[in-house]
Amino acid sequence: MVDVSPSTVFFHFSNKQDLFVAAYTWEANRLCDAVIGDPQAASDYWEQVFFEFVTAVPDYPLILRVLRGQEPTLMPHLVTGTIPDRLRSALKESLIIGQDSGTIRSDLDPETTAVAMEAILTALLLATVQAAGAGRTDRADAVRAFLHHAISS
Repeated sequence: MVDVSPSTVFFHFSNKQDLFVAAYTWEANRLCDAVIGDPQAASDYWEQVFFEFVTAVPDYPLILRVLRGQEPTLMPHLVTGTIPDRLRSALKESLIIGQDSGTIRSDLDPETTAVAMEAILTALLLATVQAAGAGRTDRADAVRAFLHHAISS
């Protein structure tokens, strides 16, 4: 254990909120590094990412606290922060690759579709965490099936 005084911490962070944002961003990047991977790695990339996010979140306690509503000042980061930005970018790339290979509908705008998919995943995560995991598998399977039919060519 490292002995760190409050004055050392607040030398780098002006207040507790800045410290929380930095910790959340660090943990969000760790989660994304573990889950997002390479969008070119598999034709079912987006399905894998959805599954990985839903199953990995419990391993990231600060992300879990935010999803539970225990850190209300960090809630905006769920829609305008590291996780949505990185997820949208990876999903967009995956959709473009799928369109190029003919597995994803060509009439879909990859950027708009990636934003919608990220919003659906965020809603799924919030519902799953808020309901303490109840119905997680049913919801995740239903969302996967719906999106598969909606975007596949």
